[in-house]
Amino acid sequence: MFKFFSWVIGVPVIVAAVVFAIYNQGPIALDLWPFPYQPQMPVFWVVLGMLLIGFLLGMVMTWLAQGKHRALEKAYRREAISLRTEADLAKARAEAAEAKANA
Repeated sequence: MFKFFSWVIGVPVIVAAVVFAIYNQGPIALDLWPFPYQPQMPVFWVVLGMLLIGFLLGMVMTWLAQGKHRALEKAYRREAISLRTEADLAKARAEAAEAKANA
């Protein structure tokens, strides 16, 4: 179901980006304030580049915000492995004791 919705949302976004790029090819001078030069580039490069930078910054911020959850998951996973090992040892001891009692 997720793949379906990703296609339903993704395809129109890609089509809109392509149409935007086709109709906005005029040059624009980008003033990079602290630097002395002004590169000339198509409008769509500037807009789509800023969207890409925003997307990447959003991904990084989300990854950083989820750090405590990843740490908790790691701790819970370690605890589960420890408890599973302890349970296996207890089961082996119980089986050994039962075998000894039956012998």
